[in-house]
Amino acid sequence: MDGAYAENSVKVVKNGKYTLYKALMILGDILLLFLFFVFVKAFIVLLFIAGIVATIMLFPYLSHLEYEIIYVNGQFDFARILNGSSRKRLLRMDLDSADVLAPENSHELDSFRNNTKYKIKSFVSGRPEAKNYAIAGKDSKGELCIAFFEPSEKMLGLVRSNPTYRRKLKDNQY
Repeated sequence: MDGAYAENSVKVVKNGKYTLYKALMILGDILLLFLFFVFVKAFIVLLFIAGIVATIMLFPYLSHLEYEIIYVNGQFDFARILNGSSRKRLLRMDLDSADVLAPENSHELDSFRNNTKYKIKSFVSGRPEAKNYAIAGKDSKGELCIAFFEPSEKMLGLVRSNPTYRRKLKDNQY
């Protein structure tokens, strides 16, 4: 493959919040089933069926989730992968239209974080030891956003090695 290419896959760490959501969904379905047997109403059957459908549709989002970050010639693609099989591209950002690429705790991002015009998107694992970065600017649809992600060292090296994009990287390592 010609050009600069790097990819990184980040598995999202599940905390107690996800387990609580699963338990509440199952408990809600059981409660609706119990209410149906007690009151025998058609409306409760419809609620129970809607609850089961919602549980089936939402469980993959609460199970195995990972993000894939791909860098190709100055362009970042962010995708969500559910249960290791279903992949959906969520965002594409080009360094040419980006304002800054910096570590997530950098003061370079303060003016972007405090601006309500920027949508904040997160593609991080949630691990405390992870080195997260953020890219702020326009996405491929022309909307202003800040994307937080975990780049690989190869990605950062490719950005540093390109003089055009090096000026956008604000991590003081060049």
